[in-house]
Amino acid sequence: MLAAAGETGLLSALEGALPTGEQAPHRLAHAMPTTRRQSFLTLLFLGAVSLRRTCDLKRYTGDALGLLTGRRRAYGFWHTERFLSQVARSGGDETLTDALAAWTSKLWPVGASQPGSPPPAFYVDGHRKPVFSDHLIPRGLIGRTGKVLGGRALLLLHDALGHPHLSTTHRGDLHLTKGVSQFLIRYDQPTGYATSEPKGGESLEKLAKTAEKWLPERKLSRRQMLEGVEARGLIWYSHTSLGEGSVLQNPL
Repeated sequence: MLAAAGETGLLSALEGALPTGEQAPHRLAHAMPTTRRQSFLTLLFLGAVSLRRTCDLKRYTGDALGLLTGRRRAYGFWHTERFLSQVARSGGDETLTDALAAWTSKLWPVGASQPGSPPPAFYVDGHRKPVFSDHLIPRGLIGRTGKVLGGRALLLLHDALGHPHLSTTHRGDLHLTKGVSQFLIRYDQPTGYATSEPKGGESLEKLAKTAEKWLPERKLSRRQMLEGVEARGLIWYSHTSLGEGSVLQNPL
């Protein structure tokens, strides 16, 4: 995994997207390149050592994470949390999201369609996760539980082979059919996909302009979604945690 992160350019893409100069906190701006890379590696490989959150580092005593990050001992919770907070305060969440979108578009390029064949299919998954907080936050319907709770909405754009291309977090009351247009435009900005399809396929920019006018056509199961939508101008989105979804078709 460590070799793949280096060979595919992931680490260099993330490091290049970190805020620098006056916009970054003093500690982050003057951190050594080795420190920045090891901090990123700590976050990337949490799952490799069965850690789900940074707070799990409080009880972690193993050696594997340290080896993966090039340290004798892995960074602890407070160092990692401080790194994240500094990146977030300086707007690094936006620059890192754009950097990941540009990286995935190069890693899994979606070429132009051949004449007479359907354009490449993209899929948008929507999911809401409940967030329990002492503060009032926007609420939304959580999966099939029927409960309306405060939470955050997650959107994921992936291609027909399941490769993720962009993932963003939004307010819990986001309506997918209304927010998908801005979501697709967000992907187009760092990747330029809308201008890279010269052979006539519908670009993400065109899909974004008509997304809010599309109408539900039919229900699809998860298996049908994985098999792909072989119709022009269709994009699939899910609205439940179990993967049931709808196909939207441009009525114009």
